[in-house]
Amino acid sequence: MSTQPDLDPWRDLLVGLTTAASLQASIRHADTKAAALLTIEGAVTTAVVDRALPLAVGGGGVVTLSLATLLATSFVIGVASATWQLVLALRPRLEGASGANRFGFPNLVRGKGRPPVASTRRHRDEAWDFVAALARIAMAKHLRIRRSMPWLVVAMTSASGLVIVMNLGLPAMS
Repeated sequence: MSTQPDLDPWRDLLVGLTTAASLQASIRHADTKAAALLTIEGAVTTAVVDRALPLAVGGGGVVTLSLATLLATSFVIGVASATWQLVLALRPRLEGASGANRFGFPNLVRGKGRPPVASTRRHRDEAWDFVAALARIAMAKHLRIRRSMPWLVVAMTSASGLVIVMNLGLPAMS
């Protein structure tokens, strides 16, 4: 043990493991948020196709069809871009911590067996390496969700406009 009471490796190990649990919860939160946003996207896409497609196919004026085409194009671009970001947020990341580490399953699989007995300091160091790996994963997921938001706004705004235009059926231009 350390002679300095504020440099206790056992306590630092406990803090590291608690931090790892907190980051794992943050990763689950990001996954849940991405899945919920994908579900909302799917519901809106279904509603748009259900409401607007029959009206678009049924015909309409030049202005209506031109505006509908513009809105539909921006909707498809927004949905595709947001979906791409959200799918990347949900994508599993298996890089693990650097070097040998007994806390992350990618590291345990690469180690092919039971890790050797280690000192408290090594446990502490490996726990904090694992925390750093989890922090990178959580940050990557949350950044992907953040990047999807402007595209979701484009898609939802376009969807609203498309449904309004198709339901109002602007008159044909002569």
